[in-house]
Amino acid sequence: MHTHRLSSVMFGNNNSDTSSFEIIYYRYGYDSVNHRYFIRDSIKQHSDAENTNQPDTGYLMKPEGPHRIKNLSNVTIDVYRVEFKK
Repeated sequence: MHTHRLSSVMFGNNNSDTSSFEIIYYRYGYDSVNHRYFIRDSIKQHSDAENTNQPDTGYLMKPEGPHRIKNLSNVTIDVYRVEFKK
């Protein structure tokens, strides 16, 4: 589980082995009474060879609270996210 405190740009490399993958994105909330994180919701995301991103294309991202990502596929997914310092 991790956060992204600042705005950022995210991009991945377009290797042939990442042309098809499936992930689950989990968003967390915080229970201040019991002092525990809990999964608020999850989103399954899929990419296939017909739907891949163009190389050298970045996506502007807003700050994000606690979350984690689980790779459900048998391929390595290389994604880079660069946060902008204030």
